[in-house]
Amino acid sequence: MNESALQRKITKALQQRGAWVLKTHGGAYQKVGIPDLFVCYRGRFIGFEVKTPQNRKGATDLQIERLKEIRRAGGLAYVIRDVESALKVLEMLDKKRLKKSVDNG
Repeated sequence: MNESALQRKITKALQQRGAWVLKTHGGAYQKVGIPDLFVCYRGRFIGFEVKTPQNRKGATDLQIERLKEIRRAGGLAYVIRDVESALKVLEMLDKKRLKKSVDNG
């Protein structure tokens, strides 16, 4: 499966879980190295850089730097290689929300 097909599968799975997803498309007027998918889930911003399992090089140095910038700003940012990894991030947020609601209420 190529990266575009993987991005579509991930997008569909995230949307089915209630996430808002924006696929970015590189261009002359776009900042270089930004993640492939911008996601909002339960009020949290997430940047996903998508790489296929066959891509042994992984994310570029610039892509890694952009992910770090997102984290420094309070967002979540990951390099993912499959649908399951993206869904695990949502599950993590669900568990944190559940814990907070139990602790607070």
